Amino acid sequence: MTPKKLVILGGGSLNTPAFFAALAHHSGLVWDEICLIDRSEEAVEIVGRFCRSIVERSDVPVTVTWETDVARAVAGAQYVLNMIRVGGIEGRIEDCRNLALSGIVGHAASYAEAIPNIPATLDLIRKIGTVAPDAVFVNFANPVSLLCEAIAAANSITCIGICYHAFLMRDDVASLLGVQPQQVHVEYLGLNHLGWVTDVQVDGHSQMSRLVNTMITRRVKKYNYQLIRPFGLIPIDHAFSLYRKGEVLYVRQKGIRGSLQDVLFKYVVADGHAARLRRERDELKEAIRTGRSKVLDLLKARAPWYETCIVPFLAALDSGRPREFIVTWRHEGQMPGLPVITAESTAVVEGRQVRNAMVSASLPEFAVAWLQQVRNSEHLLIRAIREQSFDTALQALAIHPNVASVQHAERFLQHYFPLGAQDSV
Repeated sequence: MTPKKLVILGGGSLNTPAFFAALAHHSGLVWDEICLIDRSEEAVEIVGRFCRSIVERSDVPVTVTWETDVARAVAGAQYVLNMIRVGGIEGRIEDCRNLALSGIVGHAASYAEAIPNIPATLDLIRKIGTVAPDAVFVNFANPVSLLCEAIAAANSITCIGICYHAFLMRDDVASLLGVQPQQVHVEYLGLNHLGWVTDVQVDGHSQMSRLVNTMITRRVKKYNYQLIRPFGLIPIDHAFSLYRKGEVLYVRQKGIRGSLQDVLFKYVVADGHAARLRRERDELKEAIRTGRSKVLDLLKARAPWYETCIVPFLAALDSGRPREFIVTWRHEGQMPGLPVITAESTAVVEGRQVRNAMVSASLPEFAVAWLQQVRNSEHLLIRAIREQSFDTALQALAIHPNVASVQHAERFLQHYFPLGAQDSV
């Protein structure tokens, strides 16, 4: 029998032990080996040793290994979980500052992560495709939409993108309707973080009107209750911001509260916020290095997606039984109205196969047009990253519906394409 092996890219993250804590509470998922990969030998060893101690204390029958060499690590792997975030916490701090200074908002704000993450991910995909071409690549790294589209355009490897928010959507709806999650079928169409719930059924019967009324009555901000009724759809996260552009006083187009947060970040608390993030990172690193058991409770609260999303999805994937999820997948035209090559929608996952789930409602023309405009922008950005072209990246942001002006795009891109910016002046 072939040994079962999972590889975690970005396994040197301080959040990784939360995966093993979640694994200890999920008896339906058993691996022979889990290998952590990270560019930092020191970081992956510290985290790897702590993860090994977790499984030993929990009597989980898995061997924990770690590597810095991708080819050695992925040999024999059935699944590869992508958790990379190029630049780490310093990159995150810099991206937050650049976005606040430039005024880029909504889905387009994910371009800050896309610019460093896409080249690194495609390089990893090339290596994995050579050594383990049959492995299933499960992408949890952001921006999910852009990474999955770039992978699909460059490689034939099976790639499934999962998102914490999308994974919990059914539970949220079930709670609002007062039913069990297994009774609920959520129909969602769009891109990651930019899409619409088109119908919700309970035991096969539509409850969309009841759900909309409940969200409006309870003023459910998470699902943007303000804009549900006019269109009969529930806009998710960045889709909501498409309806609000030009409506607010500040260039970031986030609404008054979001705009004030940006002003504070730019001029008052940026350095203090960065110092707090660095301090939390260093404290967590020291707690993991010294093997403090209480750190697991902190990690579960800090990274709940391992227990409620990633481990359950891997268990369902490994079971081979058909299960319905909202995922980003390579539909290549199977879902009318959604841009190719990939999109995020309700789908049936059965082993390494993904197919469209039956849907009762389609997206209206205005939503389809927005999605196509965003996808055109994504394709230009992927090309700009590949060619290291400031001008092409500027075109990508200029046509994105979340970007207020070319000036906003230029202010943002000068932080990521400095040489190109100088050349184009």
